[in-house]
Amino acid sequence: QVTCTKVHCYRLNLYSHIVKTKKHYYSG
Repeated sequence: QVTCTKVHCYRLNLYSHIVKTKKHYYSG
């Protein structure tokens, strides 16, 4: 049920990547 354009998926992946990176920095 997931419909997404390439741009939308790219933004989601980029956002999740940024969140993971921030968590990594904060936990470090």
